[in-house]
Amino acid sequence: MSWPSVGDITTQAPLPTGYHYEYLREEQVPMLISALETWYPAIAVGNASCHLRKEFYASEVCLDGELERDFLVVLLMRNSELVGVFSA
Repeated sequence: MSWPSVGDITTQAPLPTGYHYEYLREEQVPMLISALETWYPAIAVGNASCHLRKEFYASEVCLDGELERDFLVVLLMRNSELVGVFSA
């Protein structure tokens, strides 16, 4: 799979001032899992529950710029605060 760059995503879906996209990095996984548990408690049941397991990110998700895996997780940041996530 050839995933788009952060620059491509920004061009196709520009964000307001102060917001930006980031590819998920390994050290951000615990923060993301915690946010998902808070924002979307029902994620614990069903297909999307994999997003609550560190092992999923380690084996399936593009991390640290490695874009050869099956899943891409893009963080939506407001300055340095996580405010949203897109997973494909």
